[in-house]
Formats: sequence, structure tokens, C-alpha cells
Amino acid sequence: MTAAENVERTGGTGEEPGALAARCAAWLLAERDRIEREVRATYERTTAGTHSPAGTHSSTGTLTTDAASQKPPGRTRSPRKPREEAPPDAAVPATAPAAAAPLILLLDRLAELSSPTSAAGTAPGVSGGDGGGSADPVLGWVRRSVLAALAASGVDPVEDRGPVDPTRHNVVATRADPSGLRGGTIAETVRPGYLWGEAVLRHQEVVVYVAPGKPGRAGTAAGSAPDGSGDPHETRDAPHSGEEGGPCHGTSREDPR
Repeated sequence: MTAAENVERTGGTGEEPGALAARCAAWLLAERDRIEREVRATYERTTAGTHSPAGTHSSTGTLTTDAASQKPPGRTRSPRKPREEAPPDAAVPATAPAAAAPLILLLDRLAELSSPTSAAGTAPGVSGGDGGGSADPVLGWVRRSVLAALAASGVDPVEDRGPVDPTRHNVVATRADPSGLRGGTIAETVRPGYLWGEAVLRHQEVVVYVAPGKPGRAGTAAGSAPDGSGDPHETRDAPHSGEEGGPCHGTSREDPR
């Protein structure tokens, strides 16, 4: 259709170009709004079957759903917490088991309870950390149960014999060695230590043999005379046997005559 024919169909009105442009613009805006409404309605109908029935659409055409409609039955949705990063090696805990400390204290208490029964014949803790060699079957059973619980958590007792290792042992006293052949070796365990893997949770407290006549060492030997009476060169060689009522290696005090 030519411009002349269009003028004839409109009755030949000589409308100003500016007014005609304004009227066309208004018509185009109205058509755009109508098309947008139809598209929005079509979109809502097509998405209603794929979303929750409670879903609604905002005036801008964005789908908004009721949060409660998407909750699983019997569950509530809590705010999402930031994910905690796992340790570098998840198989190895960062610290020793929390139950290790109270169990170790319990073993110490069992050793204290059993020490009076063994004080007459054996010094407490001599039996390689066996609670002083208690003859009480109940205490022995409890101790074995506690040790089993520690072993299950990876904690093992340190009850070494032989040379002293400063990384595992803590020397609390010394004992003279008459033979001079056992110097620097463990003579007695005062309190057992504990290992967790390769880490030392507690050092083993020990009494160590020292060579006779060593300055400042024989005086701390277990069983030495507290008042220092007698010749120290004659009494420090076997103080532990004299304490238990044994012979004192030919001294005049033990001569029955």
C-alpha cells in the first residue's frame, strides 16, 4: 500500500507528521505491553507443571516459591554453615585421645593403692609398671582393663629395661652398682611412661645404676642410709639389699658372733 492509498483510506485527513508519529508511538507501546502480558501468562502456564504447586510469579516474571513447600516431610531447613576444612591427614587425630589422660591417672591411683601391699617385699613399681605387683585380683583385673582401653586408643606404656634413653626416660634416683657393669642402665621403674604412636605422652621415671664411688651419685641411691652413718665406701655398694633385711656383705653389724 502506497502513501497515497493510505491517505485515501483515512479519509484524506491531512494529519501533521508529528501528531501521526505520536499516535503511532502510543499504539506501539500499547502493543508491546499486550505482548508482554501474553508472554508472561504463557510462561506461567508452562512452568506451573514443572514447579511446586505453591509456586507463584512476581510482577516481574521471576518465579518465587514458598520455602515450606520444598522442605522434605518431617525435616526443617537450617541455615547452611560454612564447611570446615578437614585436617591434612584425617586418619591421624591432631591430638592424643581425650580419654588417655584420665585413664593414665587411674593407673597411677591403682599403683598407689597396691603399693602398701608390696612395700614389705618389693619396692613399688618394680614389676615393670604392673601396679607394684599387687596381689589383689580385683585391682589387677581393673588395671588390665584400663591398659586394654589405652591400647585400643593407640596409647602404650613405656616400661623399658636396659640403657637409659633421655627421650623416653626421666631419671629420678640412682643406685650404686657394686659390679660396675650395669652403669647407666635402668635398675627400677618408679612410674611407667606412655607413648602415643611415636609421641611421648609421659616419660618413664626410673632409678639408674651408677658406678660405685661416683661423686654426688651414690648418695642418692635407693635404700642408702638417710643419716649417712658408717663408711660410705662400704655401705653404698648394696643399700637395697640391706634395706630389705638382707646381708650387708660381711660388715661387723651382721656378724652373729
